[in-house]
Amino acid sequence: YKEQVGRLKRMIAYPLYQHDLRKYRKLLNICYVPSIKFAERVGVPLNYKELPSGGVLDHCVLGKKKNILANRDNLHSMRIFYVGGITGINDISGLFNVVAKNDFLELVVCCREEEWEMYGTKYEEYLCARVKIIHESGDKLKEYYLNADIASLYYHNDQYRDFAMPVKLFEYIGYGVPVIATKGTAAEEYISRNNLGWAVDDDEKQVSMLLKHLYNNYKEVKLKARNCINCAYENSWEARAKQVASDLKNDGEGSNNGVHI
Repeated sequence: YKEQVGRLKRMIAYPLYQHDLRKYRKLLNICYVPSIKFAERVGVPLNYKELPSGGVLDHCVLGKKKNILANRDNLHSMRIFYVGGITGINDISGLFNVVAKNDFLELVVCCREEEWEMYGTKYEEYLCARVKIIHESGDKLKEYYLNADIASLYYHNDQYRDFAMPVKLFEYIGYGVPVIATKGTAAEEYISRNNLGWAVDDDEKQVSMLLKHLYNNYKEVKLKARNCINCAYENSWEARAKQVASDLKNDGEGSNNGVHI
């Protein structure tokens, strides 16, 4: 931050930031963070609890997803779904390249239209009949989640992802779609801890090998998808609110189970 802003702004903002952190120590009983790795970055000894983003719980969609899983056999292709940015730390050229080299894979990428217009040329060499680019949001995404076998959080390693918990992870889970994520990221740790997908190195060959294995052993995808469906109920916004209410009650009774860092 100090390197990215002007001297005057830094002189004003940084002391105020430090002031806020000192106030946290005096005023907070619990400090909620998206991941414990995030708490380690704060650098202030507090009682931290992990409370990442919630997801929308759609019982109807989850019911349909269960039916699709029950009848999805004899695959002609395996469908990957990605929702998010396509540039900077969100560069997904590795994912595009993996799909281009494996004719049993299909890919749907949902990104902002203006972003695709600006940066889509970077991906032109990978475009083919098995790749679809969409610019949808809200309920219009439901059909894509229902048809997806796997969602992707496979990116090149980046320091930011070590502690940041992507909101899209809980959207993927909420729609019952298991996730591939890069090892060492906060998202991957959550996925691995809850058996919701697969961890891969920042290595396209390894990703290709994993996807070939899953294509030939689709029952593993079904198992992870069912885990996601079960986990969706624990990660709704309602569940998050209940967790906070429970913590407040327990704290009022003099007990909590946060992590002191």
